[in-house]
Amino acid sequence: RPLSEISNFLQTVPELRALFDEASVQRFVDVVSAPESTENEKKMVLKDVYMQMLHVSNREADKPKLDAQILALSTRLQNSSQLNLTTSTFLDLTQQYPGDGGCFQVF
Repeated sequence: RPLSEISNFLQTVPELRALFDEASVQRFVDVVSAPESTENEKKMVLKDVYMQMLHVSNREADKPKLDAQILALSTRLQNSSQLNLTTSTFLDLTQQYPGDGGCFQVF
């Protein structure tokens, strides 16, 4: 997925954004949107947010936060009349793999 799309999801899906620390999200958005950013800088910010996602998915202490965000997004999407491939895939994954942070990987 292009980094610009990931950046857009981080900015427009509050349940996804809540899984990361705000400074990392802002740095990712800034680096991706800056034309002068190098490929190495882009790789580093992508790695940072991806590693945070893995940690949230794997740390028992973060499980309540993760479950709350999965439930919040699932509820919001189930009440939406404008699902797309990404959001419907998220819903399908949450049914197949309840409580699994990997469901957010579609974004």
